[in-house]
Amino acid sequence: IGAKLLTDAVWWFVLFWMPDFFHRQFGMGQAQLGVPIAIIFSLAALGAVLSGALFPLLLARGLSVNAARKTSMLLFALVVLAMPLAITTASPWTAAVLIGLGLFAHQGFSTNIFGMTADIVPATRVASVVALGAVAGNLSGTGIIEFAGWSLQNQHGYAPLFLYCGSAYLLALGLIHLIVPQLVPAQAES
Repeated sequence: IGAKLLTDAVWWFVLFWMPDFFHRQFGMGQAQLGVPIAIIFSLAALGAVLSGALFPLLLARGLSVNAARKTSMLLFALVVLAMPLAITTASPWTAAVLIGLGLFAHQGFSTNIFGMTADIVPATRVASVVALGAVAGNLSGTGIIEFAGWSLQNQHGYAPLFLYCGSAYLLALGLIHLIVPQLVPAQAES
């Protein structure tokens, strides 16, 4: 739930604020936004499709559930670190790829959050935990949308938002590790 609270804000930020970002940063009008936005969400879709493969590959290489799940999450969290570079580039295409890589990794991280939940929570409670995570993620989405408006209105620009995006996944993984230092499959506990 805490991981979804921290990371879903990134999805909602990109979903709502990218047209404005490309307009402010690159002077792009409504008619020009299609391709950069398509790049971003195509990479997100690719992440959704491919991200589920990493965890089983790590398990097949002999890693424990704990090591495979957390290594997967760490790798995706490291990919997101490139996302804040979008505010430093002069190219809208480079920015779109950097943001798209962030959403690619977001999908991978989210896949692992859901997988971790199914791993460690008894089957009768998985739906409740996932639902609470969704609520937390939606609430943080509302928060970041409001924070973006405040940041832009008060001349702070997009920098604080992109810095948050870059750090959210490492913070979430740290929180997971703090709360559950050793992921133990639910079946092993019963």
